[in-house]
Formats: sequence, C-alpha cells, structure tokens
Amino acid sequence: MIKSPVKSVVRDASPYLTGLLRSVSRLAFDFKDLVGIEKAGGNANVFYNPADLTSLYVGRNGGGGHPTVGDPVGLMLDTSRLSGSLDEFLAAQPNLWDTATFSDGSVGTGTVTESDGVVTINNPSTGNYGVAHYTFPSAVDDVFYITFTAASTNNVYVTVTGGLQSLYGANLTSNLPSGTHTYIVEATQLTGVLAFQIAGNAAPYTATFSNIQIKKLPAGYQAFAPTDAARPTLMDDPDLTWGDLTDNTTRGDELVTNGDGTTLDGWSNLPTGGAVLEAGEFKATGGNYKGLSQQITGLEIGALYEASYDSYGTDYNTVQMWVGTSSGGLQWDGAISSISTPATKTTTTFQFYSQATSGYVNFRGNVDAGSGVAYFDNISVRKVNTAFDERGSELVTNGTFDGGDITGWTENTGFTLSADNGGLKAAYDGSTGLWYVGASQAITTEVGEWYEVTFDITALDNNTGRLRIETALGGGNELNVGSIGLGRQTYKFYASATTTYLNFAVQTNAAGSATYDNISCKKIPYKNLLLIDTTTPADQDDDSTFDTDTGNWTKGTGWSIGSGVLSFSGSVNSNTFVSNLFTDQKWYQIRFYVSAISNCEVRGFVGSGTDDQAAVIATTTGWHTGIARKLSGTINNIYISSRNITGTGTATVDNVIVQELPTTTPTSYYLDVDGVDD
Repeated sequence: MIKSPVKSVVRDASPYLTGLLRSVSRLAFDFKDLVGIEKAGGNANVFYNPADLTSLYVGRNGGGGHPTVGDPVGLMLDTSRLSGSLDEFLAAQPNLWDTATFSDGSVGTGTVTESDGVVTINNPSTGNYGVAHYTFPSAVDDVFYITFTAASTNNVYVTVTGGLQSLYGANLTSNLPSGTHTYIVEATQLTGVLAFQIAGNAAPYTATFSNIQIKKLPAGYQAFAPTDAARPTLMDDPDLTWGDLTDNTTRGDELVTNGDGTTLDGWSNLPTGGAVLEAGEFKATGGNYKGLSQQITGLEIGALYEASYDSYGTDYNTVQMWVGTSSGGLQWDGAISSISTPATKTTTTFQFYSQATSGYVNFRGNVDAGSGVAYFDNISVRKVNTAFDERGSELVTNGTFDGGDITGWTENTGFTLSADNGGLKAAYDGSTGLWYVGASQAITTEVGEWYEVTFDITALDNNTGRLRIETALGGGNELNVGSIGLGRQTYKFYASATTTYLNFAVQTNAAGSATYDNISCKKIPYKNLLLIDTTTPADQDDDSTFDTDTGNWTKGTGWSIGSGVLSFSGSVNSNTFVSNLFTDQKWYQIRFYVSAISNCEVRGFVGSGTDDQAAVIATTTGWHTGIARKLSGTINNIYISSRNITGTGTATVDNVIVQELPTTTPTSYYLDVDGVDD
C-alpha cells in the first residue's frame, strides 16, 4: 500500500514511465501505465498523492466522485504540476462550456432550450428526441475534467465524442440516473463534443442538465486501475499520538465559585472543622484537618480535569486539596494533592478523571504540629479540553443580552421579560399554570443529533429555574430540568425534530422570577455513542454508568448489571455488548473505569469481539483508553469482554464511553490492495 505520495523525476518520460509504474505497483497496486494513450506534454515529473483526495476518483473513468475511506479508487491524477490540491487548481481554471459552440442535434419534434446555464431537453413522443451538442477546442493528448448535474424522469445519455475518450480507452456513452456525474477524458483530435440526450425512444420525457463544467487539466501521467475488480481501497492512518486528543491546551469554564478568597459564599466547613477569611485568603488554624468544602456540578464522567490552588503556612505537616464524592470524604482516583506545607505562597496543580456529574472540592491543613496555620487561595477546577470537545456553531440568537438587549426571545403567557444586570429576567405572575414556558426561542436542529445547552442563572426570586426543551411550544418534551439553582449549568439533549424550542422559566406555579445569561446551544459532533434519548438528564448516561439496567446491553455468561456497575464473575471468556453503534472504516475511542479486577483481563472491542479488534486491554484498576478502526464486514457492536481467565476471574467496570475519533485528527491516506497493513 502507498502511505505517502509517490514522486519520481524521469529524464525521458516514455521509456521510463513503465519502470516507474512497476515500482509503484511493487509498493501497493497495479495501475495500468498510460504511455500508449497519453503523453506528458514534456512534463518529466510524476506525483500521485493519496493525501489529495480531490485527485482520486472511484471510477476508472473519473465517475463516482472522490472516494472516502473504504471506497475503491479507480483513477489517480498526476498532480506534479499543481501548486495546491486539484480542487484548488480546477477552481482557478476557465470553464470551457461557457464558450463552447452549441448545435442542435434534435430529431423530429424533440427540442433543446438553454436558460441561465441550464439545458432542458424534451422528448415529446417516440422517435422524437432532443440532443444538445457543445463543441470546444482541444489538442491531441489534452485531458479534460467534465462534470454536470442531471435531473430526469428517465435515464439520460451523455456522450463525449469528436476524438475524446475516457482514460481507460472507451468512448464515453453512459445511461445515467439523475445526480451529479464527473468524468476525466482525453482528446485524440483537435475538437471535442459534449452531447446530452434522454435515453431510449420511450416518451414523453424531459431532462435538465446544470452545473456543467469542462476544464482542462495539466499534462501528466494519469493512472487508472486495469479493471474495476483490481481497484485498491482508500484507507486512512490517523496520528493517534496527536496531543489534542488528550489536551488541546485550552481549559473549560471555572467550576469553583468564589475560589479567590474574597467571600465564603458557596463554601462549607469540613466536618472536622472550618476556615475563615483573612486578607483575601482562606485561613485554617487551631487543630487537625481544618478546611472548607464546596460542591461543584456540571462535571462530565470520564473527562480529565485540572485542579490548582495556592498555599503556605506553618506547623501543619501537610496541606491538601482533593475532589471526591462528599464533603471531607474520600477522593476519586488521583484527585488529590498533598504536599509539605510551603513556607511561601506556592501554586500546586494536579489532574484527575471525573467519576460523577458532581463532586466536592475540599482543602485543609492536615496534621497540626502545634500552632498550625495554613492559608489557601485561588482554588480552581477546570476541564482539560481535547479535540473531542469541539462544538458546532452557535444556534442561539442573542444569548448574552449585551447592553440590556433582550430581542430574539418570545415572552409567553403569564411572563414578563426584562433586562436585569446584563441578563434576561423571566418573571412569572403565578396565574396561568404555564410556568415552564417563560422565555422561549426556536432553533434549527438535526434529527438524531445531540446538542449541548449552557447558561448561567444569576438571580432567583421566590422560585428556582427551569429548562424545558420541546419540539412544540408547550409540548413535545425533549428535556425537562427543574429546581435549577444559581451558577453555571450544562445539559445535553437529543433532537427528534428540525425545529426545537428552548424555554427558560421557573420551577413551580408560583409568582417569582429567574434571571438567565450567557445562553448557548451547540451541536456535539463527538458525543458518547452510549447516550440515551430521555427527558431526564440523570438517565442519559445509563448505558455508560449502569445506574439502571436499560436492557440495551446483551450480557454473556458471567456478566451482570447491578449496584451501578457492570460486573463479571466466571471461568470462561465472555462478551457483553450493545449493537449498532459504529460505521465501517471509522475510528473510535473506547474508555472505561475498572474498580476491581482479579484473575482476568477486561477488553473493549470496536466492531467485533475478536482479539485483533481490541481497542482496550485492562489488567489493572483505573481508567483505560484505546482507539481502533471499525473494519468492514465486522459486527457493528461495542464489546466489553473477559479474556485470559485463570480459575475464576472477577471484574467490575463502570463509565464506558465510546466516541468517534475527531475528523480534525492529522491523518495520512494510503491505497490498500490486500487488506493487510504492510
């Protein structure tokens, strides 16, 4: 296979081209040399570049469009005279159809008309049909790119005549369906004719041809496969070491409230004792384990987070910051920093994977050696963004309400909308019973896609916030979240309609208000494929978190779901799987957390439960991540499997996350003839 462009400089093109193409063949494929058909116009360079997908075609005659990964490649154009991609070259070339000479070849009462670049052909009755001829200049061995869009109630004939032929040697006469068609043809005389007509004698039929382009390609050695059956397959080789897959150097929103020591709002004393404010810092003193705690929300299970804090003091053996499931409780794996108390203010940073959608940030002076004093400041927790965190374009109009502008939002019955300290205040009068449709806006969505909604609640009065996402105003519930408090909020929803309504209101049917700001809604391109369409946010991850057994996992011998985990206990290799997740030839990342494992391996498979498709092999506790391709012909499932069991193996798995590899991943393309990565 070719995993990089093939380039050669040839002193005398004709005698050396055969040897060059034989060398190419030894690398990857058996494309036919074209010395007998085509000349290079004095060009001594040959450059076949699989990375330039615009220079590759599925059909040997240039038909079928550009290939995607997994498609056969029938034609490769020599790009040695291009400064950029083939598409860039074509965009800069004149369209010879604009100056082509038209002649009417219609038979009987058949007609041809042209208007605004669209050619219309009419066959009124049997034996009467329209034919449009377009003649353009050419020279022997010239190569042309021809494309057009056909629309017809019957198949159409397209003929390229007058000495033009497709590169593999046959005159181009095709019985084509409606759609866009592309051909690469070579001239053997000084004029070329592009002819359109409707197929057959049956009538009446009408056809139109639009977006017609005839563009000359630079001289070169174009290569085509000798037969359709001999076409190689386009494959890709992504760079799995690309840093953005784990850290794109940006960070998410700050999740800690008032971490700068200016107020204690949002903080609670640890069960073992608290802290006070002093000169803009948090001060712990007077005994062991004194400090503060704060609950943070909006965490993503399995995502990497970065925590940091400043500290210094005296007589405490250590200072600690950690993130866990409760105030003062145990930390998640790796979610702790414990250092000897520095004498001067020092910044400490650590990273951890979230094991829940909410958790508690804790910090304290640890063991008091006498008169311990510990100071803390700049407490922070932010998500480590990766390429998987890419989001689509903004769908909300005026979600920031700058300058008191609240246009773009609909005021529904019972509500009064007004500007409030840079936000949108939705005040409900308590009278209508429609407290859940306060301020609304319709956005355009794609059916079957997932979206992320983020917003701040900056003020509440006699009520709490409510987010309701619907397919119709006041009905068709997609997501319903109530009792939302102050702070930054993030939710996901599944779109089942092309128009979706975002409603920001209040929790209960009582007079009160909620003020919203920084409202945003964007598509999630690389969602967790195990997300479930449900109106309750807590249930969306159930196929990942196993909080309930949804029935979507088919459990093999020894596997069970209960107590919020996926468990295995047994003596034979066994699979548990979810069906119909993957697309052939795409790459996927699998991640999961192993809390216990003994006498076995746990493997995660993409597309098949066979060992060669293992993305992840786990033998220890902790988080495990791997990436693999979904091969054509394999089963379309995600498998979590037990392997290499000694005696009785046991394992506990949680938080399974499956995502398509981002399309922004740097990728090499190559041509494969045998299905083996050699």
